[in-house]
Amino acid sequence: MISSNEEDSNRAIDTFLANNPELEELSARLARFNVFSALGIEKAEIKHSNTLGWLLDPRESHGLDEVVLRRFLSSVLLNNTDAKIPPGVSARSVELMDFNDVEVRREWMHIDLLVLNHTPAPDHKLALVVENKIRAGGGPEQLHRYEKAVYSQFKDYKIIPVLLTLEEAQGQEHEDEDLLRYGYGQLLGVLQAIYDQRKSQMPPPAEAFLKQYLDTIGRLTMPDKEMARICKEIYRKHREAVDLIVKYGKASKFQDAAEAALTKVGHELLYSNTRRAVFMPRSWQESVPENCTVWPNHSKRFSVCCWLAASAKHKIIRLVFEVGKMDDPKLRLACVNALRDAGFTVRVSTVYSRFLSCKAEIQDLDDEAEVREAIRELLERAKEPMAKAQAVFRQVFAK
Repeated sequence: MISSNEEDSNRAIDTFLANNPELEELSARLARFNVFSALGIEKAEIKHSNTLGWLLDPRESHGLDEVVLRRFLSSVLLNNTDAKIPPGVSARSVELMDFNDVEVRREWMHIDLLVLNHTPAPDHKLALVVENKIRAGGGPEQLHRYEKAVYSQFKDYKIIPVLLTLEEAQGQEHEDEDLLRYGYGQLLGVLQAIYDQRKSQMPPPAEAFLKQYLDTIGRLTMPDKEMARICKEIYRKHREAVDLIVKYGKASKFQDAAEAALTKVGHELLYSNTRRAVFMPRSWQESVPENCTVWPNHSKRFSVCCWLAASAKHKIIRLVFEVGKMDDPKLRLACVNALRDAGFTVRVSTVYSRFLSCKAEIQDLDDEAEVREAIRELLERAKEPMAKAQAVFRQVFAK
């Protein structure tokens, strides 16, 4: 029997879906094609670094020569008048510099972007070090380490360390005067001006790509007032339905990728959220009993299970095999001992015993392709230990 609360919730969702002209208008605005949106990489730092590296390299196929590099450097310097800038470096000097021998490096010594001007003129030798931070975390400390690494290799270069974030640099004093801070909004202004002035000289594919990139940065930095109005109207009319969607519909690139990968190989999903996916390997299902006394959120309480977990802080996705607390302590002990005898290193606690943990490093959890590849790699690496554990469970739980 359906409760009155459930009926009200169903009615709210039905009304939201069937009688919502504002939702249609919002969908139409969002449907405008954008390659960065289509690939799910609007907030992927590594993709923005790749694009900026392409634009800053005068030898690349955009047809803009050194214009982007020159204007970017000038703008950074003009917006950081209180920072400690290397002697002889200014917006004026950048406009007169020779950029005929520029090298752009990506992820050299873990640096997001390193631009080297190898010109013979001593005053024009520059090393632009860019730390790209669309999300919070890290930044100044990392940039200082990178600055030292660059200095150790390029001692005669004038180093310009830039922290690129969504926050604007306002030309005012910062706590760390050794860093030049620059915002994506300021970058948008520079690139938009270049695009407006020089789009006719760009090859059509490059012009179309830059236009899409400008749209992407605009979405990240500038509020769309019309879209905000539509969203407010939707929420005013359909508050209950929107709240239900937010409560139960939250997902993540990791969760979507994990669920798809586990389903594809036939593993049984027991529980998932935006940062964790718990599953039972297909090969274990016939042997492992449902006799676990913990893990209440799991759809089935198998005494042994696996989980994938994502950590944005540590930039990893981890795969773990665990034995849970069972209603029969002797059976749990027998399982743990048999796993140890089979060569697994078992870490024991009162609630679980972990017998495998491996990880895959990842640059950006919002990069769907990178997340999928990391999960695929972990599941591939897990095949052999899964088979070895399966033999243990057949022996232990068949008794």
